Formats: sequence, C-alpha cells, structure tokens
Amino acid sequence: MIGIIILNYNSANDTIKCIQSIEKFKDFEYKIYVVDGCSVDDSYEYLLSCFHGKENVDIIKSDINGGYSYGNNFGTIKAINEGADSILIINPDVTLVNNAVDIMYKALSKDKDIAVVGPRIVDTKNENMQFAAKLYTFIGFFCTRKPLAFFNNKHIKETRYYPYNFNEDFTFQGMVSGCCFMIKADVFKSIGFFDDNLFLYYEEDILAYKLSKIGKLTKILSSAVVLHDHSKTVKKEGEAFIRFHRFYSSQYVLKKYARINAIQYFVVSLLHIIPFSMNAIASKSYKKLLIEFLKKTMYLYKHDVSNNV
Repeated sequence: MIGIIILNYNSANDTIKCIQSIEKFKDFEYKIYVVDGCSVDDSYEYLLSCFHGKENVDIIKSDINGGYSYGNNFGTIKAINEGADSILIINPDVTLVNNAVDIMYKALSKDKDIAVVGPRIVDTKNENMQFAAKLYTFIGFFCTRKPLAFFNNKHIKETRYYPYNFNEDFTFQGMVSGCCFMIKADVFKSIGFFDDNLFLYYEEDILAYKLSKIGKLTKILSSAVVLHDHSKTVKKEGEAFIRFHRFYSSQYVLKKYARINAIQYFVVSLLHIIPFSMNAIASKSYKKLLIEFLKKTMYLYKHDVSNNV
C-alpha cells in the first residue's frame, strides 16, 4: 500500500484539487492521509465534511503546527503503522498530470539501490521545475548566493545541482524537490524520517545527507508528470517569514550535516544577519523576527548539533 501524505495549512481548496487528481488514477492501492497543521481557518472541519465516509482518505489534525517536517512525519508514522510500504509526500498545490503515482511506485519497487523517486515537475507554463540536488555544502551555499547566483554559469550551477535531461530518467546521489516524491517506507523509518528541528525549507538537503550515509540513490522519472503551482501557500505568510526560515534552515543544515567549521559558520550567518537586520529597519515584520533569528543563529554557533547524524 502507498501512504500518501498531504500537509494542509489553510489550503483546503488546493488539498481537495490534489486529492481529486490522485483519485483519477486508480491503478494502485493507496490511502491518503491529510495532516492539518492546526489551520487557523475552517480547513480541518471543511475537509472532514468533504471526505466523510471515504475509507481511503483520512483527515487528521496534528497536535501543533510544527511545519513541513513535523507534519509530514506525523502522517508518515500513521501510514507505516497501518501497513504502507511506500510513502508519497505531496504538497497540496501539486496535481497529477498523468498516472505519476503508479509510475513512481513501480519504479521504486524494481531497484533495491533506489530509495527515492521523483516525477518530472512542471509549472503552469509547462516549464521544468524538478532538480537533482547534490549534497549542500559551504561552496554550494556561496554559488546560490548573490552575486554568483546572478551568473548563468555552468560550473557555478553544477556545484549545487546535477545537469540532466528532463526528458530522460536520471539516477544520482542526492535529492529531488520535496513538493512531490516517493520513498520506501523501511528506508524512511531507518533514517529517522524528516528532521523536525526545521520548520520549513532545506528538508530535501537533510534527506540527501541521510540517504548518502546508507548508500541509497535517488531517481527522477521523466514519464511521471505533476503540476506544481509553486509556493502558493507559503507566499501568504510574507517575505520576512520566508527569509527567516530560509536563512535559519540553511545555517542548520550546513552546521549539522555539512559540518562546516566555526569560521565558515560565522561567514554564512553574517551574510544572513546583515540583510535581515537592514530590512528590519524599515519593516515591522522583519523587526518582529530579528531577535528570534539572532538567538537561533547564536545557539547554532555555540552548540555542537552534529551529534547522532
């Protein structure tokens, strides 16, 4: 059975569209677990009423709004306890274009070395959005920062992402986009699921490190296609919220998993603190988050969080 996890937060209409797209293709045994992360609107109650009596759709509410990793872990653990041998993580703003779930499930079952498969992801303009991310490193951080990020240079891009032909399957060591991927349940459990110390962003990079540690590979399947209306839900939270979590999550992954040294961490955090502080001068939303960001940054600087990785 495939356990399909959809994390909902104030996005009931998107979640319904996602489920409807999955239900168009019934070639596989599955159960959908919608985890509501304590929505502040009526999403949970609305979804309960919409799917009342449907045995293959379980609407559950997490005890806290713990973010992407916490919510997906919440649903994944329940799915595995109910017999799922594979887990599909899919964002509510993703819809299936074809029988992508069945294609991913069959491919995942064929190769013992492949632990994760991802589909081709297109946006509303039919442009490819899927990536093949390498392990996130100190050098990779700089190559995705301004001004280097402005340069359309092949060598700069390849420090962070593998080049690949999106019309062909591609196998690599690393990770695909976290908006939609399938992972073997036993592997997911063995690596401790997502690291729920992060609220949002860079979750794929942590999985890449965990998978590389046990020698497992990832594969992009060109024949499986999904549509992603990118970050529709997150954009509602505002720029300060987004940058707070992007900056902190980046620092966390580099410190705990890439194991950068104190000098490198100081440089990374300084490149985050300066723009965040400058924005806080004129923006109340940045100002509200500045102290917390500084506290979390200093905690990482002072403490060894790389144990038990």
